[in-house]
Amino acid sequence: MKSYPDSSILCLTLASVIIISGCASTTLLTTAPANASVYIRGQNRGETPYKYSDIKVTFSSTPVTFKKSGYLDKTIILKKNEKINEVALLSGVVFYIPFLWIMEYDPYHNYELEKLDSVEISAAEINAIQDTRTDTIFADQKIIPDTIQINDKSSIEVANPESINQKESAEKYKPIVLISYVEGLTGIYFRGMMMGMGYSLIRNNYIGGNINFKANIFKSGDVPTDYNDDGYRVFSPKDYVNILSFNLVKEYILPHKSMRLGFEAGPSWINYSKAIIEPNPNYDPNPDPDVNWIYRIGTKHKYNKSHTSDNTIGLSLKVKTVFPITSFTGMELAIFGNINNLKSVAGFDIVVMFGKIVN
Repeated sequence: MKSYPDSSILCLTLASVIIISGCASTTLLTTAPANASVYIRGQNRGETPYKYSDIKVTFSSTPVTFKKSGYLDKTIILKKNEKINEVALLSGVVFYIPFLWIMEYDPYHNYELEKLDSVEISAAEINAIQDTRTDTIFADQKIIPDTIQINDKSSIEVANPESINQKESAEKYKPIVLISYVEGLTGIYFRGMMMGMGYSLIRNNYIGGNINFKANIFKSGDVPTDYNDDGYRVFSPKDYVNILSFNLVKEYILPHKSMRLGFEAGPSWINYSKAIIEPNPNYDPNPDPDVNWIYRIGTKHKYNKSHTSDNTIGLSLKVKTVFPITSFTGMELAIFGNINNLKSVAGFDIVVMFGKIVN
């Protein structure tokens, strides 16, 4: 007889694979010029371009030093707070632990190395370019610097092929994504309240998109006035509206740059669960005190309560103001509404954001 692995072992293995894959973050380190030695915490790991990967938790940092003959050593701090790790975000909703790795590195990092040797160019040589009294300046032995500073604060622009190539290389590896963050939401809606979470990705020109889920709780209408008279029920019946929306986002930076104004709009899927209150035909207003309450479950409530569930498509709309607190945390105040044919909702949102909040 064939034996099959326990389903719990398979689930645990799958969960472990998901968590481990969500922990790792990789970035490509490049320099101009290339082939610089890469030292991480004092150990030589190879030459650029170098692919670096680790499983450190969010907001951790790693010192990296680039060394190349004829150039000054360059040390940078690689911080794990540059973009959202979508795998960790999705698996964290189920397993929670991956939230420790919810931030990761940008896919590319490019750095320019500075020439080590330099030689003086006298004022007389500069006067040959422009007949003006000048100070002594420094230039590379092989090339003329991009800009030569003159005493009268004017400048001479000199074409520099090597500098142009370095700038083009930097542009090549410039990240497209400007802002990327997760958000936790709570709010006060008419006749109810809301809690939720979301993820936003905003690119060039402050145009992007987001996905968010809102769980809305409302006090049910048409509840009989004697609903609680049986003495067993304390809370009133509730209706539930769950909204999953996919929105386009447009933000505008205000002149003082301490906040952003934004708009969101997009289609949404709505699940509406409505409370149904009906008289209990088995209600016994005078129960026998000698009968255990377990045997009176079907007779002690004056009304039976159940819920119906319906789904529909709606339109989500939001006007928001974003307040960046640091480069990776922020707050948002918003007016939100969802229009649909089952239960339209509207109210005020308070949002806490974590991720790359500012460019």
